[in-house]
Amino acid sequence: MIMGVPTEGISKAILCGIAEIPMNPGEAYPLEYQGEQIGYLLKSAKGCNPIVVGPGHKVSLESSLDLARKFLTGRKYSLPVPVRLAHLYVNEIKGGCSRGLSTRLAL
Repeated sequence: MIMGVPTEGISKAILCGIAEIPMNPGEAYPLEYQGEQIGYLLKSAKGCNPIVVGPGHKVSLESSLDLARKFLTGRKYSLPVPVRLAHLYVNEIKGGCSRGLSTRLAL
């Protein structure tokens, strides 16, 4: 990795693997693929589908779950705060691309 920055993965959908479905907020179950644990399925908020949490660069399985839980607001949002803010920003940019970028978002 060029930057050497620790990373983790958060997804709204399982890309591969199987896991038990957590039912209560805060509950997490191992996500396994071909007999190896690759992440967790985490119920992040009541009324929301579970999210997938996995390690990236320089982050362990356990640390990825701890970090995801640390940045959950405990409200109605299913994504941890940094991921939610990035998601909102990207959607704003996508909307700007269809209308022409706003001066606030132009680099």
